[in-house]
Amino acid sequence: MARVFMASEQESVWHVVELRTGGPRPIARCGHVIRGRVHRRLGRPERPRGMCDPCASDVNGREPRPTSEAS
Repeated sequence: MARVFMASEQESVWHVVELRTGGPRPIARCGHVIRGRVHRRLGRPERPRGMCDPCASDVNGREPRPTSEAS
């Protein structure tokens, strides 16, 4: 399935989003909801933004690392 990299204007990291996902609030593979105006890249995203760790692990074919977010 095709994927794109998306980040809102206020975010410092790129997230992986399935190409068919869209609408006013696309949801990244890591579960993050991207709100507001977004930047989208079809290829590898450029700097200065980094990659979301769980999304980067998914792209690289590894198990996602656990996040430090409190439940």
